[in-house]
Amino acid sequence: MMSGEIVTDHDVLTPEQIRSDPMYNEVLYPFGFQWFAGVGFWAESAAWALTLQRTGRVGSFEARDKRLLARLAPRLTETATLATAVGRVALTSMTNVLNQVQQPALVLNRRGMVLSTNAAADAGFDDDIRISNRRLMVRDKSALAKLDQLVDLIRSTPDSHALPAAPIQSVRGRQQPASDLHREARLHRRAGCEMSSRANVWRARVEL
Repeated sequence: MMSGEIVTDHDVLTPEQIRSDPMYNEVLYPFGFQWFAGVGFWAESAAWALTLQRTGRVGSFEARDKRLLARLAPRLTETATLATAVGRVALTSMTNVLNQVQQPALVLNRRGMVLSTNAAADAGFDDDIRISNRRLMVRDKSALAKLDQLVDLIRSTPDSHALPAAPIQSVRGRQQPASDLHREARLHRRAGCEMSSRANVWRARVEL
């Protein structure tokens, strides 16, 4: 969806598809909902959609409703973009504080994408531990598998729960001893437009 675009059931599905679609029959209908509309907007360069549900008694979204909803898109874009900027400042402040005490830190979102790093972390990256395409990459396959498991745990753990995280050992180079990557995943909600997503500050101390 593009910013300002309004999409309803009738724009993407035929009446026959609606009648047979599991989403309607198993999720919406049991709770009394039947019709939806989506409002497209932006959070900086990321496209989002606000979805609204109506009951069958109220009726589907008509052309007049779509014109009214289109007025929301600019306000939603302003709010989401501002929230993104505020969240980025908050996350950068966290990593900078750790940098002042010479503790490498990076910030990941719920999908495992690297959002920010501090100077101490940047200085510790090499061919064995690095960032590629916004992903933290570890050459040691055993450590990489554990890192993937931890990202899965981050994705599935509710925001209100503490995240258990054990140190991940990664062998750096063929002749170097194992180094501890102390990844104390501390939960920090990303302000605003991460939209029920969570950022995790990882403190990594690499002993060469």
